[in-house]
Amino acid sequence: MGDAFVGTVRVGYLRGRQDLAVGRHAPQVCANSPKWGALSRARFSRVSGLTMQQVSASENATAETRKAFESATNCVESFYDAWNRGSIDDMMLCIADDAEYEDAIFPSPFKGKAQVQQLFEKIMKLFPQNAEFMVDSIADGGKAAGCKWHVELNGKPLPFSRGNSFYEFDDAFRIRRAFETPEPFIKNGNVVLGLLSVVTKLLRL
Repeated sequence: MGDAFVGTVRVGYLRGRQDLAVGRHAPQVCANSPKWGALSRARFSRVSGLTMQQVSASENATAETRKAFESATNCVESFYDAWNRGSIDDMMLCIADDAEYEDAIFPSPFKGKAQVQQLFEKIMKLFPQNAEFMVDSIADGGKAAGCKWHVELNGKPLPFSRGNSFYEFDDAFRIRRAFETPEPFIKNGNVVLGLLSVVTKLLRL
């Protein structure tokens, strides 16, 4: 992915024009080529069938999808700001390509950007209008961070809307691993402790 792309076409990158839509295979080559200049852009344009404008747009799109943040705190703040603006695209800028996003209310984690985006879109559709995530605190540990939050509707906290999130980040401070624990609607702590006691006794037999 880091090779200069000047005058030649590597078959591994070019799988046919149906795969050369803007923002897919083509920009990955553009953005990672240190010698990428006007001449190589023109040659790539001729080979791929893309216009020069599309090649430039692809390059810009790739730069955005690989956006780097200044710190874990910067990424978390940007993530929730994008959520409150209803911008799925900006939320996804905070997510690493190999992300694994686990929400404790679901039986299994969401793996990869496509699954994570589907999760965000599903929640966004059900999210009340004028509701906002309010970040109460962020504990920044460098490549990991914890975040405490709650949801407000028209400036008033919603019941059962508190939660904690733990994030791990890649080198660009994008979220690579996430684990969220929303506040449960049914708080049956005594029942859970009772069941745990029974299970513990059975395991000791």
